[in-house]
Amino acid sequence: MVLFRLFIISLVLFSCDNDEKYYYIDNTDAGNDITDADSDVSDTTDSIDVAEDGDVIDNTAKPEITMSPVSGSGIFPDQSITFTFNVPIDSYSFNNAFKLIIEETEIQNQGTLEWNSDYTSVTFSPSEPYTQGRNLYVSISGALKSLYDVYMGGHYEKTLRVKELRCFVQFPETTNEVTII
Repeated sequence: MVLFRLFIISLVLFSCDNDEKYYYIDNTDAGNDITDADSDVSDTTDSIDVAEDGDVIDNTAKPEITMSPVSGSGIFPDQSITFTFNVPIDSYSFNNAFKLIIEETEIQNQGTLEWNSDYTSVTFSPSEPYTQGRNLYVSISGALKSLYDVYMGGHYEKTLRVKELRCFVQFPETTNEVTII
């Protein structure tokens, strides 16, 4: 994740009595610390992360998951599954929390995981095609946590149906051409 494309970002916070307080965040502070505008010293008790697009990342948010393809839809036998998160994820916790079980088998997690650079998306690619006509049960336990050590808490469970691929061959009587329908 690229942090701080800008050298100085201004942040305005309001106290309970609605007094404005200005803070500055710059890439020279250790750990992206927040510096009070009235001080030469960083407030090392607070820090924030800023995404590449300039949005402030909430490092207290619980991980939320979006899966593609969506639950209940069909999946091709060799299709990858992508998980997208609202916050950067601890990849070690994902590896321990993630299970993919093929219906009527004990097969789990047969494939590879590929993370994007800021750990907000991971793609599971199967090492072998899924069995056609079976359900895939996707499970991510509450042990999943963000890079900020915030646990997801609840359990994420979804089901995908592996599409059955059928091929029909038509043999014409007058030519040697075969048509696959």
